[in-house]
Amino acid sequence: MMSNGPKPASLGQPGRPSGVVGRLLGHVMARDNDPMNALAVECLAPGPTDRVLEVGFGPGCGLARLAAAAPQGRIDGIDHSELMVEAARRRNWRAVESGRVAPRLANVDALPYEDAAFDGVMAVNNHQFWPEPVAALREVARVLRSGGRLVVAIRARSPEGRLRYDGIAYDGAAQAALRAELEGAGLVLRDEVRRLLPRVLAAAFVAERSEERPLGG
Repeated sequence: MMSNGPKPASLGQPGRPSGVVGRLLGHVMARDNDPMNALAVECLAPGPTDRVLEVGFGPGCGLARLAAAAPQGRIDGIDHSELMVEAARRRNWRAVESGRVAPRLANVDALPYEDAAFDGVMAVNNHQFWPEPVAALREVARVLRSGGRLVVAIRARSPEGRLRYDGIAYDGAAQAALRAELEGAGLVLRDEVRRLLPRVLAAAFVAERSEERPLGG
């Protein structure tokens, strides 16, 4: 499905951090992924009272940004690493205690939420680890309300191939595959935003759960 791209990727530590190595990796993720988190939140543009889900929140920086962007809203999150769930709860402990942020252990292919529960969903730099991306995107579409927005942020390969993460970034074929996956899940691609960030060229794919098209099945 993808040429010279990162998917399907073996999970390993990047896909499911654990132990001492996972803790160190969490610090790297917090540093390197947070500019992508900022871009994803900007593209998602949640309203102040929105309910938003982050898929694969890692150390929890994106959850914190979402909570700031939706100060009267509710921020849910799922990650399949117990270590990252713990880290996200520590990072967002005040919001967790108040009930505004709720990180939990779960998988993207079986989201533990009711239909149309969310105004928005975002996933930053973890799509490459989804074993069945179309099935996962159908789950995302299921929990989005009609008109709800999904942002999938990835690392894109730079034209010069000189950025730090180009070796594992999505090339043109990989990005085309992601567009096809969104289409196959019944989501409507509305925009693609590219931005040169520290160490990485980021691409945010902005899609919508639309009544114009039934969920893929």
